[in-house]
Amino acid sequence: MPLLSFRPRSSGLQVIAQMCPRWHRQGARRAPGAGRHIGRPDDKINAIREALAAGNGIRKVAKLVGDGNETVHRIAREMRDAA
Repeated sequence: MPLLSFRPRSSGLQVIAQMCPRWHRQGARRAPGAGRHIGRPDDKINAIREALAAGNGIRKVAKLVGDGNETVHRIAREMRDAA
């Protein structure tokens, strides 16, 4: 006997899953008007740039600043491309 599978046509979870991206976009649009900042703080980005300019490696800078390797690598790449 084959297994039968069915999917509910409209469950509450599906409705919420469809609404989540909309709520996220709405909140992101409202945040600057409410005085909130979205993303990394500028002082952290500046600390990464200063540490990279001092000659430290990517992994060391990531550990010093407390951010991820990929973030530091991206900022290093931006600095290299700008030069």
